[in-house]
Amino acid sequence: MTTDLVQLKERLKDKWWRLNNLYYIIDKQGKKVRFQPNWAQEKFFHDAHYRNLILKSRQLGFTTFIDIDYLDDCLFNSNISAGIIAHTREDADSIFERKIKFPFENLPTGLKEARKPKTDRVGEYKFPNGSSIRVSTSFRSGTLQRLHISEFGKICAKTPDKAKEIVTGAIEAVPLDGRIDIESTAEGQEGYFYEYCQEGQSLARMNKELVPMDYKFHFFPWYEHPDYHIENYKNVVITADTDKYFRELKQSTGYNFQKSQIAWYQKKVNSLKEDMKREYPSIPDEAFEQSIEGAYFAKLLSHAEAENRIGHFPYDPQYPVYTAWDLGFDDAMSIWCYQHYGRGYKIIYYYENSGEGFPYYVDHLRSKGFSFDRHKLPHDIANHELGTGKSRLETLQKLGFYNIDTVKRPTTKLDGINAIRNIIPHCVFHEQGCFEGIKKLKHYRKEWDDKHGVWKKNPRHDENSHAADSFQTFALGSESLQDRRPKNLKRTKNRWR
Repeated sequence: MTTDLVQLKERLKDKWWRLNNLYYIIDKQGKKVRFQPNWAQEKFFHDAHYRNLILKSRQLGFTTFIDIDYLDDCLFNSNISAGIIAHTREDADSIFERKIKFPFENLPTGLKEARKPKTDRVGEYKFPNGSSIRVSTSFRSGTLQRLHISEFGKICAKTPDKAKEIVTGAIEAVPLDGRIDIESTAEGQEGYFYEYCQEGQSLARMNKELVPMDYKFHFFPWYEHPDYHIENYKNVVITADTDKYFRELKQSTGYNFQKSQIAWYQKKVNSLKEDMKREYPSIPDEAFEQSIEGAYFAKLLSHAEAENRIGHFPYDPQYPVYTAWDLGFDDAMSIWCYQHYGRGYKIIYYYENSGEGFPYYVDHLRSKGFSFDRHKLPHDIANHELGTGKSRLETLQKLGFYNIDTVKRPTTKLDGINAIRNIIPHCVFHEQGCFEGIKKLKHYRKEWDDKHGVWKKNPRHDENSHAADSFQTFALGSESLQDRRPKNLKRTKNRWR
């Protein structure tokens, strides 16, 4: 055997060498190039755990890296079953063609022939050594030694039932000594991906030694990328907001930002605007705080945050409190409390519960110490209940809530949504009292049509719906923009009139 062949056999035992030398991919310009891991991929390779969470920035190529890593495992190890889950069928087909099939087809000829698949069907390779790799939108059966879930945040946001199926099915199919890699951009503060990332960050902060079932959190901020600079930074105008942002960021991270990096960031902000922090987060929380795809009110509430309209706006006893309700039966009951505030509204409190009657909610509201004036409820408050023959309006009035305005149902659901959109810019929110309600408003979104890969016209009915429906009652039942402040109000012992 020649010296070159001996050296090659030794090199083939080294996985890192194989990843840097054996595989070819199609680059951003559509050209065939040899794959070589970038700075972030190399760091992940050396830091990876049994279970990994990667909160992505753009252009770091983790899908490519993980899938070539899995392909390599299957080619050089026996009886490895690798599964890759994409969030759409189109993405699954693309991942297999570009990140599995193309690298395999462009292996050195002798190696490719020796590993030629026994089964070569759409989305799957089965190799002679008993290993296999498949790309799909779900895995329902069988054991997996490797599982890659791509864009899990989007799956959780758009198709929560599919996300649950992945968690209870595919993830459970991976043994403790197997490998799970979950990577995604952020899609708001709900769902498994967000929850897993919060747990992973908590473990990292506590510096705990991880067990195989723990998820290790990996975050790669944009400023660690060696290419994110503009050398002629003197030609870039840095806004006051960006300057303030970096002063605060330096204080919180301890990182000394170069002027060339700040210039790069400024140019990106100019084009991406409010999506910048989601696409190129500096810290993990930024990614999760940004606007959510398909959400009706997320951008409006992001603007409210930027304008400091979400913060410390507590109850003012000089003015009465109004309530707006969504009535539930077996579902949740939700209530917003608000006051007039200048020419707009101050939203001071949100409450939601289920399985309780009107006396419970009246007692809870009174326990807050607010002085109530009027209560706005949906039109069906006047409907009579079969058991008692009385309306819920009468029930509420007997409990001492007399000033009740019934609010008509909007002609279409979109009319109600637009009413909310119109009124949010005229509101300030007391963050402490409304935290859960604001979070639910942010996540109220359109229904996703998984079959056609588009957003439906109607909203999704989920745990966020009740907060949106009661806020709709507030929006539709409010006075005109020109007549915000109550006139000639006099306070009696128990109420305003």
